[in-house]
Amino acid sequence: AAAAAARTATTAAGALAALAAAASDTDEEEEEVGGGSAAAAMSAAHRTALAKMPAVVEWLGHALGLRNGGSGGPASASAAGTGAGGGEGDGSDAPSSAARHPASKALIFAHHRDVMDRLASALAAGGCRFVRVDGGTDHADRRAAVHAFGQEAGGAESGGGGGGVRVALLSITAAGTGLDFSAADTVIFAELPDEPALVAQGEGRAHRRGAAGTAQAAPPRPVNVY
Repeated sequence: AAAAAARTATTAAGALAALAAAASDTDEEEEEVGGGSAAAAMSAAHRTALAKMPAVVEWLGHALGLRNGGSGGPASASAAGTGAGGGEGDGSDAPSSAARHPASKALIFAHHRDVMDRLASALAAGGCRFVRVDGGTDHADRRAAVHAFGQEAGGAESGGGGGGVRVALLSITAAGTGLDFSAADTVIFAELPDEPALVAQGEGRAHRRGAAGTAQAAPPRPVNVY
């Protein structure tokens, strides 16, 4: 009887172990399915961003007064800034106020690297000097980008031909905090992140340094966000 009871207990323990293993396998499968769904969602967002690039580039060409509307041939997508001074566009095909009043200095935010590459090519083809900060930009180059954007004249005040750095092309996640691009008068989101807080952080890069009423505060000025 004792031996039979022992065999029964062993069999029950084995059955419980098998059930536990099966439950663990099911949990792992659910996690994999969940991860796959998230990846598929990001892939859809990525495809959407790439699909709307022609329209974004056309809009930027008018908004920034780029030569040929920014729709030139292949150009360098260097992080160090390219081009030789912005050209002047008539903006006649763009209904927005941005076309009638080209931005002096603009921040352009995007998320995916190949989207940033296409924007960089459009800026360079349009003759617009720019700096770029993404996840691959080291701290020294980030500081140099901030300095160049803040110190050099943008050129829009003289009809778009000033030759200075007019645009900072920025990664939403890599350049959304900790950098001072307060010389900008325009913030443009070529891609929108899932988290609204990242949008607010991006807009914050154009805020002037110094609190209102302090000696460091600059006179208030409008910052357009698109």
